[in-house]
Amino acid sequence: MELNSTNFDPAPFEAAIKNADYVTMDCEFSGLSLSQKDQRHGFDSTEDIYLKMKDLCSTFFAFQIGICAFNWDSENSKYLASPFNFYVFPSSKFKNERLTFQSSTLTFLTENNMQWDTVFQKGLHYWQRNRKSELVDKVNNYFDSNDTESRRHYWNRLGGKSDEDREEIIQHVKEFLDKPTKAKESLEVRPNRNRACWMAAVRDVKNLCWKRGDSKVRSAKDKTITITKYPPSEESQAKSQSIKDTDSNKSDSSGPDEGMPAKNITQEMEELKLDPDEETKKEINDTIKSEYGFTHIIDKLIEAKKPIIGHNMIFDIMFLYRQFIDDLPKSYDEFVKGWTNAFPVTYDTKLMSSFCGPMKKTWLKA
Repeated sequence: MELNSTNFDPAPFEAAIKNADYVTMDCEFSGLSLSQKDQRHGFDSTEDIYLKMKDLCSTFFAFQIGICAFNWDSENSKYLASPFNFYVFPSSKFKNERLTFQSSTLTFLTENNMQWDTVFQKGLHYWQRNRKSELVDKVNNYFDSNDTESRRHYWNRLGGKSDEDREEIIQHVKEFLDKPTKAKESLEVRPNRNRACWMAAVRDVKNLCWKRGDSKVRSAKDKTITITKYPPSEESQAKSQSIKDTDSNKSDSSGPDEGMPAKNITQEMEELKLDPDEETKKEINDTIKSEYGFTHIIDKLIEAKKPIIGHNMIFDIMFLYRQFIDDLPKSYDEFVKGWTNAFPVTYDTKLMSSFCGPMKKTWLKA
């Protein structure tokens, strides 16, 4: 299962991890070498090797993480695998990282069909889990600001195409609402772009419908926005005309209050409305959830405490630790302590095979 920012749902992963006997993982990196100085040699101590790798892992980054959960099927005497492929990319308003790529790595991954458009456009956000409080503070401070134009820009941060898509939706909804009707009608629209565009469109469509008072809005997890328009009664038309004539938008009779199917439309609209404070809280929580992104998966792995298996995975675990848990410690002993606190059981098949006498080649495809 491939997961990115457009279809991210941690529920299937949580279910797979819960039933797993062990978990395997592998990562793709933006590079692994800077110069001859970071090459290992026979006179390096464990601490020397760790410090060289620490510099590399702090310079490059992992952008694709493959995780597979295995559980034993006793009835059929075989393991069942649940593979997940995650793309991550640090595109965030709350931090702006400098990224380094190694040309040979890019060439190799491109030749092997790496989906760069998915990495850059749909990569999941992430945050170090030990610094989540910093993220919460940044988001709360941002929403405490009165800079509403800056907030609007945030929801369209991917540029003009997203903003054009949002404006097209609003225009389509306006045309639908302005068209006279004698019966209840519904319209479904769905932004073709990112979650930010969808959230901005939902907010703007709700504001538009609430001001009119003759329609309601529902938004679904699949990013579908459904607008239902009700036919006005003669009384509501007179009230609406009166409001326009007096240039007042604060009347209690801003929408039809009789002749509606099912129940009073004004009452229904009030039920749909969120208190401004509640709406802001929801927006804050959604923002934190989106920015935390892939780190939700790391949280679930740490909570599950399942054995982790990989091949030659020292780079994998150091990248995972640095990007999603905390900065790499100053010493190797501190790193081992931090990693084992999160993942108590880790098996490296390359290390294990190097102690097997008959097995002289320990690299993959050997």
